[in-house]
Amino acid sequence: MSRDGFGVILNDIEFKSNQGLSAAKKISAVTGKPVIFMAGDVSNEKDVDALVERAVAEFGGLDVMIANAGVCTVNSLMDTSLDEWNLNMNVNALGVLYCYRSAARQMIKQGRGGRLIGASTVSHLKISGNNTVAAYSASKFAMRGITQSAALEWAPYKITANCYSGGCVNTDMHIGAAQVVSERMNLPKEMLLKGAYSNVPLVIAASLMISLAWFLS
Repeated sequence: MSRDGFGVILNDIEFKSNQGLSAAKKISAVTGKPVIFMAGDVSNEKDVDALVERAVAEFGGLDVMIANAGVCTVNSLMDTSLDEWNLNMNVNALGVLYCYRSAARQMIKQGRGGRLIGASTVSHLKISGNNTVAAYSASKFAMRGITQSAALEWAPYKITANCYSGGCVNTDMHIGAAQVVSERMNLPKEMLLKGAYSNVPLVIAASLMISLAWFLS
């Protein structure tokens, strides 16, 4: 997005600030465009509102919100604790609601439309055969409903809402989940990392930009 001329604000939770600042500097060095990092928790509505306010202050407005913060706990439905359930729902579902809603308020005020994009997963369409991420899957089903509701409600303002489903992506979250599943189910980690759905290879994160570019068009 920075290469395409967008002013970009990156967001992550406080303890990952060093990684976020480093990523912002690297992207800006490559593209020559301003890239800002701002720490915040998407499950806290005030943090999300502050993120939108910062975007407006820095760039004069907000045209795109990509809600791609996510967590994943590994457990069956029977063994999922309330804390695990709430963590997945607060970040993956409530966080998306906050991001969409705060961004939409600003976009409606601007009167020029906008794009809302959420990072989903194939788990919002189909539960995996071993059902080891029950709370995560439930949160992604919720996210899909939030996205469809947003698309319908804000279409009159020329705001679109979509989510992309990358499947098994080579992120720290997926690799960590694969390690836990490997230990609990006595399955080779390498097999899990090759793809959990019909032998589909692990997705390279950068390739998801193709979907994002289409949603932004």
